[in-house]
Amino acid sequence: MEYRGLQLDLFQEQAIKAIEENNSVLVSAPTGSVKTLVAEYALEKCIRENKGIIYTAPIKALSNQKFRDFRRTYGDKIGIVTGDVSINPDAPALIMTTEIFRNTIFDDSRRLDSIEYVIFDEIHFLDDEDRGTVWEESLIFAPPHIKIIALSATILNLDQLARWIKHIRKNELVVIEETERPVPLKHLLFMQHYGIGNLKDLAKIIQSKQTGHPGDWRKTDRLCISRTEIQDRSGRPNLAPPRRGKAGWKSTLIDHIQQANQLPCLYFVFNRRECEKRAEENTSRNLLTEPERHKIMGLFQQLLEQHHIDEADRTVGFLKRIASRGIAFHHAGMRPDLKEIAEQLFTSGLIKLLFATETFALGINMPARSVIFDTLRRFDGVRETYLKTREYQQMSGRAGRRGIDQVGHVYSNLLMPCFNYRMIERIMTGEIEKVNSQFNLSYACILNLYHELKDRIYQICAKSFSNFQNLRPKRKKRRTEITGSPSSRNEFGTSYSQVVEQVNRKLTLLKKLGYLENNHLTEKGRFAQKIYGYELEVTELFFNQIIPSLTPEGLSLLAVSIVFESKKSDWYRRLESVSGGLTRFKTNAARIINNLLILEQKMGIFNRIKPLDFKLSGTTYAWVTGAGFGTLSQYTSASGGDLIRTFRLAAQLLRSTLAGLRTINLPRDRGTDDTAQKIKIALQQLYRDEVDAEKFLLEK
Repeated sequence: MEYRGLQLDLFQEQAIKAIEENNSVLVSAPTGSVKTLVAEYALEKCIRENKGIIYTAPIKALSNQKFRDFRRTYGDKIGIVTGDVSINPDAPALIMTTEIFRNTIFDDSRRLDSIEYVIFDEIHFLDDEDRGTVWEESLIFAPPHIKIIALSATILNLDQLARWIKHIRKNELVVIEETERPVPLKHLLFMQHYGIGNLKDLAKIIQSKQTGHPGDWRKTDRLCISRTEIQDRSGRPNLAPPRRGKAGWKSTLIDHIQQANQLPCLYFVFNRRECEKRAEENTSRNLLTEPERHKIMGLFQQLLEQHHIDEADRTVGFLKRIASRGIAFHHAGMRPDLKEIAEQLFTSGLIKLLFATETFALGINMPARSVIFDTLRRFDGVRETYLKTREYQQMSGRAGRRGIDQVGHVYSNLLMPCFNYRMIERIMTGEIEKVNSQFNLSYACILNLYHELKDRIYQICAKSFSNFQNLRPKRKKRRTEITGSPSSRNEFGTSYSQVVEQVNRKLTLLKKLGYLENNHLTEKGRFAQKIYGYELEVTELFFNQIIPSLTPEGLSLLAVSIVFESKKSDWYRRLESVSGGLTRFKTNAARIINNLLILEQKMGIFNRIKPLDFKLSGTTYAWVTGAGFGTLSQYTSASGGDLIRTFRLAAQLLRSTLAGLRTINLPRDRGTDDTAQKIKIALQQLYRDEVDAEKFLLEK
């Protein structure tokens, strides 16, 4: 079977057949197998038959990309609704973030009456500790007439996930699993001082350094190996000696990639600054022919003009300089327009070496001939840990271009002398981790559910994936009746008993704070149920008269302080050095939020709210009073991408606050109308120029 000029694989044909038969579909396939083609077929079918369809994606960047891609094909049949933008929201085919879809279910489910299918891209994100609960909530609460198309990377417990979806959705679900990649991968290690080899070679090195019987090396977690060189069968080192200078030993591997004709290459680095540093270290390379260099410079200039980007910007100048040599970088800290340029240059085939963080592997279908991991360890926000097997598979899956390459090459830099062999072996050859429930209803979700269900809210907990995962261990416990056998707290992430207990504690807190009274939502409760993510903070600050008392500029400062989390590595200019008179509310606001934190802690509530962070106030004030985006580097060292993301989140919070105001009926002297007007002014000041995501999308 062919579709859009492509000869389909069997799993794609099976999925399309299931969609033609109006069934729900769960597709699990390796990264790089083009499973999104299934979603594209469903979208085309619904548009052709004048039926509604929603495409949800885990992150806004992926939502924006899908909107641009589909809009080029289907024009005004495509719309997008995220926290940042709303373009053509009445279109038959809508792109949404999963959070917006979940919010729509609670806020106005009638808007979903015409929807035939909802596509859940990257559904294995259900395992994400911070945001996975949104996937569960969306699947549980979506109107029963809606069918789903769930796309996932390879997961171990696919059958269990499928049985749960069938259990809660009550409609026919066709499960399709593909385990083979269209382009096979060759996994290799680049071992410092030794060269290129595989796991067996690494084991031989370790054995040669151990005393005792062969195989005893497995008992050692950390190994310190001397600089002795390993030799191949001919007695010669199997790779040229590492080059000296700032590029270091890792550049020797890039030399090999270049000489072996394995470009283009995706080089994954798990740190934004290191990502740019690696690009800087390789500026002496010239990976383009003269015609290619001329072509990429023309394309670069065209993209600058299209996005109205000032070429005098330091980052723009650096990106242009390395692009002329066939090199680029891509990470979440970049401005969205510069990320877009890096993506388009890479798609053109003119970028031969792209240094990127792991976000580039998420949903972006831009494969390369080879992939390099700068390291197999990364900082997870608390400590440095080894990658999960699933993460390694997702990123390494970008190697090998379908229909072009016979094999994709994956290299991992291994810093010697210290490493953990068992962890390296697990990453490269171990089973992919199970998808586990992270179900944890937010305060806003609890308020929305309680409004409809009252004390029957606990029935929802029984529908969670966590409960489904725990049913079998519980039955085993009852069957064996052995003390210490599996209980409801087990390897399946958040346990059912924890879910119920957390809901109970949150309900108790909401009643204590006056959000619920006599089994009904109060004014505070109705206000808070519209503010997903920061409902307690905003509600308490509003009803304690902090928000009504602020100017538009103060409202922006407060919204940014709620969503922002400063980094120790960045510096921030204090607000007092920019403007006085706007800091008096900080003490009272911080006291209110700290009291909430103490209350949550006393009640044993997980995933507690965060303290206010005012470190970006100086930068925010400069922006909302008219400063150009390029001048904000005078106020902070935070990256442009982080600033744009923070300002957009703050604007989204202000919009949610407006939605909350519309649900309540307070006396006029409480300042509701006046507050709404000030929020609208704040939004105009905050959500402009580079921060305006809607303008950014419509420019393309």
